[in-house]
Amino acid sequence: MKKFMKIAALCLVCMAVFTACKKTEAQPDVSLTDIADKVREAYGDSYIPQGTVDATALEQQYGLTTDMYKEAYGEVAMISVQVDAFIAVHANESKADAVEKALNSYRDYLINDAMNYPMNIGKVNGSTVYRNGDYVFFIMLGDMPDDVVDQGEAAAKDYAAEQNQIAVKAIDSVLGGK
Repeated sequence: MKKFMKIAALCLVCMAVFTACKKTEAQPDVSLTDIADKVREAYGDSYIPQGTVDATALEQQYGLTTDMYKEAYGEVAMISVQVDAFIAVHANESKADAVEKALNSYRDYLINDAMNYPMNIGKVNGSTVYRNGDYVFFIMLGDMPDDVVDQGEAAAKDYAAEQNQIAVKAIDSVLGGK
């Protein structure tokens, strides 16, 4: 019995060593413009953002400093009546948490403190920050039919959240699922 216990213990040690030494697959290094193209394609004519967001706006509006990312890409609607936005960030090593926190802070500001047209409240409340590895996204995209807005804020928020899943699926199709 002692011999069996020693063999079992040795097997467990070997399995632990093998598991610790096993290489994990690295996340692919994908261009954010490739991801944005896929997102744009997924929405088709419902993709509204056309104005690009530069590094100054990323820092001043979204709280993203250049030391936080390898690459950043953003598009927003060109007129104030539309709130659609897509911000994509490939975070520097060990900075993805900080990027995610900054984008969530921006989202919280939009929901709690920004002035919004009534027709946009559901879309703002349904916005999302999505993370896939070192890639972090602020997503506020998609259709918002008048009949959904007429059903109230909760229905509009739920609908907007569903619309944002179109972008999440497009992102995952490029980066791989979480």
